[in-house]
Amino acid sequence: MAASLIESVSDTAFWVAHHRALEGKQADALFRDPLAEVLSGDRGRQIADAMPQPQMTGWAVVIRTCIIDDFIRAAIAQGADTILNLGAGLDTRPHRTELPGSLAWIEVDYPDVVALKESRLAGEAAALPAHPGQARPRG
Repeated sequence: MAASLIESVSDTAFWVAHHRALEGKQADALFRDPLAEVLSGDRGRQIADAMPQPQMTGWAVVIRTCIIDDFIRAAIAQGADTILNLGAGLDTRPHRTELPGSLAWIEVDYPDVVALKESRLAGEAAALPAHPGQARPRG
C-alpha cells in the first residue's frame, strides 16, 4: 500500500514534513517546525501511516534534520554567505532557523513542488519570519 502512495520522489517530501511536524509537537522537541504540518497535510500522514516502522523513520528524519542544521550553522560560522538547497522539497529551514540577514538562501526543486510549497505557505504569511537574504524559490 505504501508504494502506491508514493508516485514520485517528490512525494517523499510530504512524508518527511509529517515527521518534522510530529517532532515539533514533542515537549522536548529537538527543533520546532510550525510550518511542517501545513506542508505535509493529509498526504504526509497517509504515507507515514502506510510505512513499516514509522518510529524508526521519524527518528531518522529528526536526526537528519539536526545534523543538516548543525552543518549549515558550522558553514555560516566559517564564512559561507550562500546556501544552495538542491531538492529542497518542503523544507522550511530558512523560516525556522535564525540566519544572518546577509545570507543568500536559494532553493531548487521541481516546478510543481515549488508551486505547491508557495501555495500552501501563502496563507501562512504571519507565521513566516522573512529571511532578508532569502532568494525566491525556483524550479
